[in-house]
Amino acid sequence: MVKEVFTKIKARSRESFLFKMIKGLYKKIVHVLFIGKWMPKLLAFGGIHFLVLCLLFCQSVYMWTELNKNNVTSFNQILYHFYGDSLQNYRLNYLCFEKDMRRRPEGRPNPNDIKYEYGFTKIDTTHTAVKGKLKLNEAEQEAVIISKIRYITCNNVPDTLCTSFKQQYKNDSTLIYNTRHVSNHERYYYDITNLDNSQVLFRRVTHARDHLIEWDKMNPCFSFWIGIIIDGESELNEKSVIRIKFNDFDRKVTSRGYRPPLITEKIVPQPTYQNIKEIVYQGHELKEVIKQGGIYMSGVDPEKKEITEKKNLRTTVLLGTMIAFMLDICVQLVLKWRKLKE
Repeated sequence: MVKEVFTKIKARSRESFLFKMIKGLYKKIVHVLFIGKWMPKLLAFGGIHFLVLCLLFCQSVYMWTELNKNNVTSFNQILYHFYGDSLQNYRLNYLCFEKDMRRRPEGRPNPNDIKYEYGFTKIDTTHTAVKGKLKLNEAEQEAVIISKIRYITCNNVPDTLCTSFKQQYKNDSTLIYNTRHVSNHERYYYDITNLDNSQVLFRRVTHARDHLIEWDKMNPCFSFWIGIIIDGESELNEKSVIRIKFNDFDRKVTSRGYRPPLITEKIVPQPTYQNIKEIVYQGHELKEVIKQGGIYMSGVDPEKKEITEKKNLRTTVLLGTMIAFMLDICVQLVLKWRKLKE
């Protein structure tokens, strides 16, 4: 009974339009392929074997490249170069620098990513003759301090800024903040004031698309350099501090709890103190940062590490299997060519 039903279904399917169309297309393809002797020769000499071998080789190269990328530690940099007071009337004596390294979506500006304030103290003797060597506009003619800072970032993000441009705003009648954008990776900050006080303080905030850690990639290992370079006369007081935020544990805990925190493995120079939330430099350790010209850090993201290790294990097993299969194909080709020669 079942056999009869199956026979009827098979007979009806052979009479259907779809079956006839596929059969006709198959006959045309076979007819084109076997015009002449090239197809029999190709099959005889292992043409399909060669095609499979090439495909496996290309896939193996791609998988090997991905494995290498996952095991290379990224290295990015930001540098702040404090040139001091161009008029040489004041010297730098205070610096409070904060950098936010907490997790964030890639490509989205992070509010208050970099915050810093720095202050100057008056030098006993003023160098008014220096003004003659500087090109000053009308707003700068009466300046007591012209502070210059160069900001540079080094990463693999392409630069899209074609022409440089300037920005200016006034905090009040006595403070002027100028910014000259050279490129997306370089800019100059000019902070100007005509206040003739013993202490002068400037503040800056950057809402940056941070790229010190490559948040969009699955590479778990990271390293970066935060450069702090100070020229001229400087004597930072005990209130000066560098603070780097790493992990944020909100008091409003979700049902899933906290995410695994970023882990720092190496920090040079050693900080004054550190915990899982922040790294702080003060006093002697801060002087070591200024002496070295910055801070080097490396670490691991546990979330990415777990995912990457599983992916690397699968890729390694598949890659080994493909290589073994490729060697077997090479052996089969050699045997086929020997038979053809005989």
